[in-house]
Parts: sequence; structure tokens; C-alpha cells
Amino acid sequence: MGKLGEDVEASRRGSEGEPVVGDIQRNSVTLEWDPPVRNVDGTPLEDLAGYRVYYGPTLATEKGPVWSVDPRVTIKDLPVGETYYFAVSAVNVRGKESDRSAPIKNTVSLPVKD
Repeated sequence: MGKLGEDVEASRRGSEGEPVVGDIQRNSVTLEWDPPVRNVDGTPLEDLAGYRVYYGPTLATEKGPVWSVDPRVTIKDLPVGETYYFAVSAVNVRGKESDRSAPIKNTVSLPVKD
């Protein structure tokens, strides 16, 4: 679970709060996560502005962030065969950002054909 400043608890799909890879296409990865639904104090979350998605070839060399208003984003133009780390944070209308999710690792590959 991440926290949005002191106000918002961000729950995301996947174990330990990380996003999951929803789809892999040539040179792109789609990530999905469960959006936060409540503040830390248990009240309904009504001021979510969107998400920042951080990614990079190592944890220390990130690119982005990519902004998304949906709990699903496709990161494009990733070289096939390269490994990338991804993490997501939630941002409220006041600009407060949650802790980032636990990073996940994915190697960009060619899609498997049936």
C-alpha cells in the first residue's frame, strides 16, 4: 500500500501493491493497477487527479514520469530485449504524490503469436 502524502492510501493490483503487466506489444508494455478508493482516514477518495508512472532500465536511471488519468498506461518505444523497471504513484488535485509502488521488472519482448 502506498500513501498519497498524509491523506490518501493507494491500493494497486498485484502483490505488495505493485502494478502488473497487462499487455506486451512490439516495443511497448501496458501496465494496469487498482486505483485508490479511500483516504488513509477511511473517507472516500474524491480528489484523485491521476498517476505518475516511472520507468527505466535500472532503478537508478529512470525515464519519465509518464502522466496518466487512467489506472492503465502503455509505455511505448522500448527496445526489444531490454529489461525495464516500472513503478506507479497516485497524485491528488493539490499535487501531493503517494509513495511509489514496489517496482516491477519486465523484459520487453516480441509478442507471442498463437
